[in-house]
Amino acid sequence: MFLIVHGWSDLSLSVHASVLIADQMPVMGSQNRVRVKEYAGGHMFYSRSASQIALRADAMKMYAEH
Repeated sequence: MFLIVHGWSDLSLSVHASVLIADQMPVMGSQNRVRVKEYAGGHMFYSRSASQIALRADAMKMYAEH
């Protein structure tokens, strides 16, 4: 499984581009093998405590599923 993460207001890397690419991937295996997640903040969203906690929770959940 892959987790692609972005900040909502990131002007360098567009979350919409990642969503578009992930949606165009051919279906092979699990439908949830690639996930795109968005967090409050910009390019360095992980510098916000709430975003950091949410990212860690999502990463731990991903690892727990495998």
